[in-house]
Amino acid sequence: MKTSYIIIITFLLLNLNSCLAQDVKQKTDTLKQKLNVKNRPQLNGSFEKLNLDDFKNGLVITKEKGNTRYKGIVYDNYSYSKRDSTGYTTLGGALFSKSSTKHTTLGGASLGGFDLSYTRSDFIYTINKSYYKNGFIKAKYIFINNYHLILGKEYRFNQKGKLEKVVDHDLGWDFSFEDVLQYLVNRGCSIKHKECNWDTGIRKESEDHRKYWEVFIDTRKLTGKSTWEVIKLDAKTGEILHQIEHEGEPMVVCGTH
Repeated sequence: MKTSYIIIITFLLLNLNSCLAQDVKQKTDTLKQKLNVKNRPQLNGSFEKLNLDDFKNGLVITKEKGNTRYKGIVYDNYSYSKRDSTGYTTLGGALFSKSSTKHTTLGGASLGGFDLSYTRSDFIYTINKSYYKNGFIKAKYIFINNYHLILGKEYRFNQKGKLEKVVDHDLGWDFSFEDVLQYLVNRGCSIKHKECNWDTGIRKESEDHRKYWEVFIDTRKLTGKSTWEVIKLDAKTGEILHQIEHEGEPMVVCGTH
């Protein structure tokens, strides 16, 4: 009887370990599927026009008075934000008040336009769109707030709504941003941040006509000291070009372009 119990318990433990291993594998596979260029939000060069009526439930308009460059100029400030299960949307803008009869331009530049952003709740991609004061699309691109990076193609339009320029921010970066994230995940690093206290930093660099990703990893929990690991990954192949541990203040806090 005792032997039977041992066999049963052993079987249950093996089955439990198998289930746990399968669960880990499924989570890993799901994560790998997310870290793929194909899973980015899709943009194209089509014309768009902003419709403020789409934001009327929650849109706040206040009168403001400018300073510095637009000192003394009265304008209407537009503000909107919404968070739901799909993500986070913000809209901001500024237009001259209709009551303002002078200084509709300053130094040849008009005050006015809108910025719209949408960040998916399940990952770190942000769709940024800017609009002229007539509501016509000015530019649209994918932005990574965590690391201050623009990914993929950026579309720029003139005030008549015509596509004038396309900038490919992935050109020359065959080892993609998602490949860098996968490298970090494989290292067991966190790729999320809270109030700029990040475990990792990523930025694009170029030296002697060679492009590379510069990656910063917080290793303080491992060493018990104020240490950061600095790694350079080739932009085309992902080859490690340089790797060193730095002790002292963090070399990057809130990433730059």
